[in-house]
Amino acid sequence: MKLKSLVIISSTLALAACATVNTEERSNASRATIKNMTTKMQDTMKGVMMSDGPIKAIDVCRVKAPKMAAMISKQKGWDIGRTSLKIRNPANKPDAWELAVLQDFEKRKHRGEDITKMEHTEVVTEGGNKYFRYMKAIPTAAPCMTCHA
Repeated sequence: MKLKSLVIISSTLALAACATVNTEERSNASRATIKNMTTKMQDTMKGVMMSDGPIKAIDVCRVKAPKMAAMISKQKGWDIGRTSLKIRNPANKPDAWELAVLQDFEKRKHRGEDITKMEHTEVVTEGGNKYFRYMKAIPTAAPCMTCHA
């Protein structure tokens, strides 16, 4: 099973302004957002594959998914995106934190851990500001393998 990842990053959480952060609450919100987004992407992909074939389905990943991520980012006030160790679009290149987490996911996958349960949360300091960051591994589903194999 190939490993793709969707990244959820909260860019609006200034932890320096508050004493504590409820990482469980933020993780739950991130999980729910990822589930919603991946379900919509998969449903859209299946519909396009059935009606227009795999060539047209490429636009779901290339065009519609980034628009969906941008829309949800705006609604939530988060920075949401997709990345992978094997990117197709240079704009999706993982940053240093994402790369480290992706490499850890890959090691865990090779040790036999269930990809669908892999996630990582962390409060990080970037540019003098603290952020809550969350990453969830999203395995490449069967319909995706038409293009991503």
